This record gives sequence, C-alpha cells and structure tokens, in this order.
Amino acid sequence: MRRGGLSRKGVVLFLVAFLAGYLPSIIYEFQHPGAQLFRFGGRILALDRSALSSSDLLGTVVRKALWRLSTVPASLARIPVLSVSLVGGLNAAVFAAGLGAVAYGGRVREALRDKKLSSAAILLVFVVWYVIFYATLVGAKEARYMLPLMSLYPLFTGALGALLYKRSRALCLVVLALLLVNNGLDLRRFLSDRRPHGYKALTSWLQAEGVVHGYSDFETAYPVVFGSLQKITMTPTLFHSTFSDRWPQQTAEVRKHDDAVFVVDTLQRPQAAARIERSLGELGVSYKKAAVEEFFVYKDLSRRVLPEELDVSGEHP
Repeated sequence: MRRGGLSRKGVVLFLVAFLAGYLPSIIYEFQHPGAQLFRFGGRILALDRSALSSSDLLGTVVRKALWRLSTVPASLARIPVLSVSLVGGLNAAVFAAGLGAVAYGGRVREALRDKKLSSAAILLVFVVWYVIFYATLVGAKEARYMLPLMSLYPLFTGALGALLYKRSRALCLVVLALLLVNNGLDLRRFLSDRRPHGYKALTSWLQAEGVVHGYSDFETAYPVVFGSLQKITMTPTLFHSTFSDRWPQQTAEVRKHDDAVFVVDTLQRPQAAARIERSLGELGVSYKKAAVEEFFVYKDLSRRVLPEELDVSGEHP
C-alpha cells in the first residue's frame, strides 16, 4: 500500500486472488449457463422453479422485487436480535462496543479525508457492506446468517480491550473475566448438546440395519449422509419435493428403490409421525417402526411409497 491509496500491485494481487477463489463458480457457469443466475435470483426473490413456467414471469419478478425492498426495514431491525441469538447478549454487546472502539480509535474520518485505506476503515466498510447485503438480498431469519458479521468479533474485542486498558486496567480485567466465564459456560452447554449424539446414533443404527436409502428433512438427511461416509443415500425431500435438495440425482436414485425408509425427527416435527402412520394405514401399507434417540424410523414397507403419497402438508420442509 502506498500513501494516498492502493498500489497497482495490490490491485492486481486482489484481482488474481478473487478470480482464483471464484474459479469453480466460473467453471460451473460455463458448464451450466444461467444456472447460478436463476439460483441466486430465486433465493433473493423467494422464487421456486415453478416460476419459470409462469405466464407472467416478468410481473412475478417485479412483484417479488418490490416485496424484497419492503422487507429491508424489518431485516435491519432483525440484525441485533439474530446477533444476540447467535453469540449471546454479552458477546453481542462487546461486538457493538468493539465496533464503536474501532470507529473511535481508528481515526476513520481522517483516513477518509486523506484518502488512505486504513485497517479500521476496511473493517467498517465490511460491516456496512454486509449489513446492506443482508438487508437487501438475504433477510433470512436464521441466526447463522450473522456468522460473516461476527467473524470480526475477535478484532473488535481486541480493539475494545486495548481502549479499555488505556482508560482503566481494572475495568478491562473485569470485562475479560466476564467474557471468559460467559463463553466457558456457553461452550459447556454446546458440548452437552444431545443433537450430535442423536445423529451419530441414528447413522450407526441405520448402517447396522443395512439401510441404504431413505427420506427425511434437511437437518437430518445430510448429517446421516456425511456420518455414513455416503454409504447411506438420504434425501431431504420427505416434506417438500425440492426444498434444500442439494443433490437431485441422489433423490432420483432413492425414488427408484423399494427399500427406502422414512426418518422423522420427533423433536423438530412432533406431529409428522402421526400423519405418516395415518397415511400408511390409509394406503394399506404395512411397516416396521423403530425409535432411535429422538427419531422414528419407518422401514420394511410392504410396497414402495413416495413422499407425495403421504399427508404431511403443513409440516415445514
């Protein structure tokens, strides 16, 4: 970096690194022209594949775009709430205070006036950019979408600590002690979470039973596929035919087999098991039911049953 701005070498290195990182996406776009455009556009505007066959595609896109703009205020208001949900109230407060410390101690105004790209200015530009990106193009209600923003937490915590240390060493030590205790307790709660154990137990049971194909939801299907080293092919299309289906080819493969099982997470969907059992009874299909941790597994069906034959409407995919 030179005085007054980025050097030509810095710009070239940035562009080379950007293209290298984006290369897989570029290759995929050449292999499947327009696929990423439709996927990203569909996610931003909440459009599914059925919109492509609409007689008023342009009107649908315009209405969805206006709808997306109308959600911006609510998305902005949601950022603090999701941040607290992701990292807890204390950490979110430290993040906000650290952001203020960077803005205060980084001499950002002077850097902008002198046209120098300081490290503090880069951090603040990233924060502003991500807030705009999330509010206008994402707007999702899941806390995980705050992870890119919270990736700056260590830097902001360091900036806050340095500022407090200059003003009051005692206060700095108190804040540090609170953070260590709070995050230690959070880590303990995380490690005691029974969900990872449940997925592991389910995967082991399915493998012991010789299960190779199955249907479930997104949160269950892919952990099973991963945990079994892809020896089990499970598709997340039990409650919706296309929602979060990352591998349509595997879904098509599962639908060909009579031995596919249905796996229901009773914690996430407590009503789904009763609906599936009622549907199988109405279809005259016999089955075996097994309880594995918090999951119900329906196996050995007397005939092939596809998810669309089951009355699971009203269950979120």
